[in-house]
Amino acid sequence: MNDRELQNRFVELHQQYSRETHYLSFVKEDHPSFVELQAMGVEAVPMALARLQDTIGYDKDIDNDPWVLIRLLGYYQEACLKGFPEERAGRLNELRDWILRWARVKEISF
Repeated sequence: MNDRELQNRFVELHQQYSRETHYLSFVKEDHPSFVELQAMGVEAVPMALARLQDTIGYDKDIDNDPWVLIRLLGYYQEACLKGFPEERAGRLNELRDWILRWARVKEISF
């Protein structure tokens, strides 16, 4: 699969997961789309970061769940969450900003 095909597949899986689980208050890790996204591994980090950035201002879009991206990024690069204050957990804007800032410091293009 070339880069464009991989990127398209990532977006397709993310949208499918988001649409099929939008009513849940947790990340459904056994969902087939989540399993496939997780299996993409570190190669998917830039795609997940780009998609996460795209959620800014669109947190409620049914096909653009930011929480699943945060969970995936935690699997791909656990370091992206290191140092985030535990008492701030659950605050989407702060967590998203933390991860995007981490990526810029690490000079990860997305």
